[in-house]
Amino acid sequence: MLRKCLIETTDPVEFSNFVTRSYRETKVWPTGEQSGFDIRLQLSTTRNLKLAQLSSRTGYHCSQISAGKGYFGLFLVQSGSVRLKSKNAAVEVAAGTAHLRLGGERLEFEASAGSTLLHAEIPIARYASLASNHAVAPEEQLGGLESVVRIEAHSLSIIEDMAMVLIGDQSDIHPFIRSPFAALRVKEAIIAAFIDYWPSHDSPGGMADYGNTARRAISWLHEHLQEDFTMEDVAKAIGVSMRGMQQAFKDDVGTSPINYVQRLRLQRARQALLDPSSGMSVSEIAHVWGFRHLGYFAARYRTLYGEAPSETRRKAQMSKS
Repeated sequence: MLRKCLIETTDPVEFSNFVTRSYRETKVWPTGEQSGFDIRLQLSTTRNLKLAQLSSRTGYHCSQISAGKGYFGLFLVQSGSVRLKSKNAAVEVAAGTAHLRLGGERLEFEASAGSTLLHAEIPIARYASLASNHAVAPEEQLGGLESVVRIEAHSLSIIEDMAMVLIGDQSDIHPFIRSPFAALRVKEAIIAAFIDYWPSHDSPGGMADYGNTARRAISWLHEHLQEDFTMEDVAKAIGVSMRGMQQAFKDDVGTSPINYVQRLRLQRARQALLDPSSGMSVSEIAHVWGFRHLGYFAARYRTLYGEAPSETRRKAQMSKS
């Protein structure tokens, strides 16, 4: 149920053979733009969720059958840029951007030098069981979502962070090998976060850029999230009125500035709780992320994630034993 493998090589043939044996038919070759070739891959499987982190200092070309028809893929570019081409379309995915694609096609990747790509293959059946609209076919629901989105603008970094928890350190041992149940809970949280945060075509802030006010406010909030501030402080810092900022969030983000901040802080707290190497207590994590009243933090956390923060922390600690 839990599996991890790792390869780092300067030989494209060795890499292609390794991935074909361990994952699926793959061919990789140098770009021709750089002297030499290097590539590194970590593959992590948690039941039927497959995660891969692929990085290269030199860049590469890759040809591979994408996930099967029972899966969809998320491509999160952590650095550099990646161009994904299928038979009928191509899409450029820059650093800090994510791409959603249904499985079943052959893909070609053109990755730039210094690129790092995080790829998640998610079973459609599990997505369908957690999604709220069971009257609509899951493929139709997925087809109504944006194809390319900005990670930070939609708080999708929580998916990235939890995926990296399941990938673990630079070894071939699954980080949750001694705690499969905890791994399954992280897997479910990844799918739930995708459902909660990935925007649809008709949701505010899809492919169209946010307005200048919302963009500046969100940028400021991400930089100062661990500090004490009021919404008036934010409005003053970006040079707008409170009313103007509130209206910008309502129009562009679909929520209030206060709700945006609280949800973002809860996400960051959950990331810390899920980190098995963190020595902080639940109350310390809550305090770091701006929650001064532990009971309020626990109530808001349970509402969003369906479990107490102490339960999340206990499962993460179990993975260390």
